[in-house]
Amino acid sequence: MDRLAALKLVARRPDPADRRRVRLALTPRADAKLATLSQIHRAELRRFSKALLAALR
Repeated sequence: MDRLAALKLVARRPDPADRRRVRLALTPRADAKLATLSQIHRAELRRFSKALLAALR
């Protein structure tokens, strides 16, 4: 988590119900990276869909 926080991909927030805990939240930067990766992943699935379906049969 330290590395993700240093890269500004997660933000630490105190837990209002329990001071011993810290909540993590994705930052807008992380959301943007995930959106990009998801688009790439979906494109790969579309490209290989025939082969993937054949492998499942």
